[in-house]
Amino acid sequence: MVDPSVLTDDILQSVAAVALPPLLWLFLYLFAWEDSALARSVGIGRLTFWLLLPGAFVGSIGNLPIFSYHADILAVNIGGGAVPVLLSLFLVRRNVLPSTAALAGFLSVYAAVCASLLALVVLTPSLPGGLDVVLRSGLAGPLFLQLSDRFYLALGICVAVPVLIFLGAGLVSTASQLSRTRRIVGALLSLTMAVLLVTFLTTAAVEGQGISSEFPYYLIAPVGVGVAAPLVANRLLRLDARVGLPIAYAAATLGVLIGADLLRQPPLYAGGPAALLAIGGAGPLDLLYLTGLLALASSYVTYRFTATGAPHHPPIREPSPPSPSPGGRLRRALGLALEDRASDSVRESLSAARDGIDQAALLTLPARASAPANRWEGLGVAPYVANDLRNLEALGAHPTANERDTARAFLTARFQVQIASEVAQRRFSSFTRRSLAFALDLLVVSCPAFLMWVYLARTLPGTSTQVLSSVPYYTSIFAYAAGAFLYFVIVQSAFGTTLGKSLIKIAVRDRSLGEPGLLRVLVRELPKLLPLTVLGGAGAVASLILSRGLSVAEFSPANGSLTLSAGAITLAAIAVLVVLALVCCALVSGGLIQATAERQRLGDYLAGTWVVDDRPTGPAESPPPPPPPAAAAPRS
Repeated sequence: MVDPSVLTDDILQSVAAVALPPLLWLFLYLFAWEDSALARSVGIGRLTFWLLLPGAFVGSIGNLPIFSYHADILAVNIGGGAVPVLLSLFLVRRNVLPSTAALAGFLSVYAAVCASLLALVVLTPSLPGGLDVVLRSGLAGPLFLQLSDRFYLALGICVAVPVLIFLGAGLVSTASQLSRTRRIVGALLSLTMAVLLVTFLTTAAVEGQGISSEFPYYLIAPVGVGVAAPLVANRLLRLDARVGLPIAYAAATLGVLIGADLLRQPPLYAGGPAALLAIGGAGPLDLLYLTGLLALASSYVTYRFTATGAPHHPPIREPSPPSPSPGGRLRRALGLALEDRASDSVRESLSAARDGIDQAALLTLPARASAPANRWEGLGVAPYVANDLRNLEALGAHPTANERDTARAFLTARFQVQIASEVAQRRFSSFTRRSLAFALDLLVVSCPAFLMWVYLARTLPGTSTQVLSSVPYYTSIFAYAAGAFLYFVIVQSAFGTTLGKSLIKIAVRDRSLGEPGLLRVLVRELPKLLPLTVLGGAGAVASLILSRGLSVAEFSPANGSLTLSAGAITLAAIAVLVVLALVCCALVSGGLIQATAERQRLGDYLAGTWVVDDRPTGPAESPPPPPPPAAAAPRS
């Protein structure tokens, strides 16, 4: 007989597991696009959307090994673990903590709590189960007895002491900046530790499955901190309530990182076959990833319901809206024309032409203080091109416009943008130079990996196929891809270039020719994880063959036939798939670079970056243009 309560619980579990992730992704999209002003003000704009959604999906194939315990290896998944944690630190530094020293103080206490709690978990003989395990077994009463055990007492002390120290220091003198910073740090730690405690109580380590939690228990921590964060930010810290959104995301993510992925991890090492255990290993479906989005959605709803009439103390710097590219302005001008907004369409077409010319001048000419009367000056174009721009400017100066004016303005602006794009392409790096720089960088990161593969191939027991499928060997493939990815991210975010790019004299820049920064580099480099993983597989197979050799044929005395060995067939199939994958990646990347006006691959397009020559090489000076016409072109 079917128990109705069990059936209902299973249905709720399945519905929540299927519906919750897409609903959170939809919220993230609507937040970044439909409420873009609020999203930009707290640092969760469209760039963050690309990082958290498609970037997290691509990043889920990458795992960065941390350490080995017995036969198991612990790693951090790039998409489900590293990206949410790095984004949390970015949001805290940008919106909450005023200095790098304050962030370092928060991280020091956070790390000390991590180390203390991990030591407690390792030294505790039998780790208690989660709250959901207790309730599902009908032992709600003994839960309160468990909370009085020495483990939970020590857990509470480790969590409470650093928070009380910082809050107490903040209450001594509320007027000083140091006191204010300590109060903010204490509040952030308090919310983080609250999430840690609740998460630890509502999760359990399940052998063969990992760390799990059941509906609705995994909603308690993120929804709770999402409701509390805007109120704490506004009423207690006297900050703008908007600050509660990044606080909620960071506190939820960092709290789950310890409460679930760190404290519940050690029981998974107890016996069993060797395995690769990844923090955030489920990628965009992982509790670590989804908890931050749940907290963000809850804090957004709380902010919208409580912001009216609340005191505002805006510490947030309001970034200006991102300027669309010249091509984007042209598409907007066409859309305005289809909406019968002729005057707006003409003005947008004029803006597209001006932006295209200014972009070409930025890329190919030395910096100039302001745009000259003739924007084409120094760009080496024919005089009639400058005359066309003057006609377009005269057309845009009229207060009214008709359909014919709209068509003339759009066609003229499209021509101006095309000429500007051809001028600007002199600065953009070619696919050949970028490929050569990428090959040099691969040489830098692949030499240590090759030595590692050769060492593993010669020391691991078993046949070649067994070695290739062993945990240490396939973990080394992930280590190569994640290590190469980190090399590109760290070096480019610090210097705007890599060793290979610097030798070829090219660099990565944002649309203002500044260094791109960590967030843009992460978005730009995440698509590169796929070819890096494929290259890691190819390198591992090649190293195995070079180190061990391969028996490619087997002779059967029964029928006198000569057949390929199973190992040779397996490795040959892997080699064919690797080559096909690399060819596809190269074709897609090369096709995008050649087809786009700004020679951008997918990562460049999403991050808004260019790959340019280090120094501009401006064209020769053009002859002076004729004087501007006395009047605009005739109108009908």
